[in-house]
Amino acid sequence: MKKILLCLAFVCFFALLLTGCGGSSSSGTPQTASGVFIDAPVEGLSYVSGSHSGVTGTGGTFTYEVGQPITFSLGGVTLGSATGQPVITPVHIALSSNSSANASTIKAYRITQFLMSITNSTLNSTSMTITPAMRTAAQNLSINFDTVSDAALLSAVQTISSGVTQLVTSGTAIQHLSNSIYSNFAGTYSGTYSGTNSGTWSISISSSGIVSGSLGDGSSVTGSLVNGTVFSGNASGSGWIGNLNIMTGVFSGTWSGSGISGTFTGTKH
Repeated sequence: MKKILLCLAFVCFFALLLTGCGGSSSSGTPQTASGVFIDAPVEGLSYVSGSHSGVTGTGGTFTYEVGQPITFSLGGVTLGSATGQPVITPVHIALSSNSSANASTIKAYRITQFLMSITNSTLNSTSMTITPAMRTAAQNLSINFDTVSDAALLSAVQTISSGVTQLVTSGTAIQHLSNSIYSNFAGTYSGTYSGTNSGTWSISISSSGIVSGSLGDGSSVTGSLVNGTVFSGNASGSGWIGNLNIMTGVFSGTWSGSGISGTFTGTKH
């Protein structure tokens, strides 16, 4: 009997050991973080990130699993996916399939047209709200934002939001999306330039996309962003062109002048 009890005790202990090794622990719980979907902030979009799902709240807030993509939708209409991060825009979604995408890329501005049109937004709108009724009305719809025509997009918009007679124009959508990017990625950036000449630079990007600053030698840097992320400017008599990468926060590009040229790169403070 003692031997049987001893064997049973051993088996129980071994089973508990295995359970402890295979059971849930803090290291097995997905890490989550918060973000916002903007074009101005959009409330009411459905989203899924890993095992987490929900609807964007006031201010466009959502929760995502760190390191996982997040997919946004409205009823049967899938806007697209992007890597989870603190700020996501239609440009981030377009970047998932086009590394040079900006606010003028068709997928990005079509998504913006769609959202602005169904919520009756204007260029100066500071928020957008999607209602449960809109999500229900869109349940049987599907849109390919890379190829959808104006007529097909308007038809989908009218199914979701009655009373709409026309789409927000592509120009208005591009400008609205660009303005949203400027507002959220404005700030001070600094870095280095190299090539024929080398040194440091520091610039500020305003909430309207105006770029101003200086090189380490005191020469001024001037310019602006267009379509949200594309930079064109001048510094010390040379033309500077580049891009603000809203995925990584890197501001970089090339510079050239009379017989001189090089590259520049830096990040936000």
